[in-house]
Amino acid sequence: MAARRKRKRRKSRARADDDGVAVMTEFEQVLNRLPQALRDEVARHWEAFGAAARTAGVEPPAGAALAQLVTVWACSDFVARACIGEPVLLADLVASGDLAATYAPGDCSARLVHR
Repeated sequence: MAARRKRKRRKSRARADDDGVAVMTEFEQVLNRLPQALRDEVARHWEAFGAAARTAGVEPPAGAALAQLVTVWACSDFVARACIGEPVLLADLVASGDLAATYAPGDCSARLVHR
């Protein structure tokens, strides 16, 4: 008699379209680009951010900003928690272009001096 393996069932985040075919959300598509070991933590951050964003009346990022955000959150719990704590901060970073910008050495210091 073959031994049965117990499988840990994960709650599926995919939704079904009108034909019953599973459709991945944009977030899930971006999340699946990460190594498996990082996905659960980033997914928890996304869920917490979604709740905080709804409370603050902030629209979650999409497109390139979402892809950048997922990568940053995979590397930094500090940034993820800052975004969850202040969803408006993330919206401001996306709107200003600062989230996607690449800065040369000294650019940030110069910006602070001119404030």
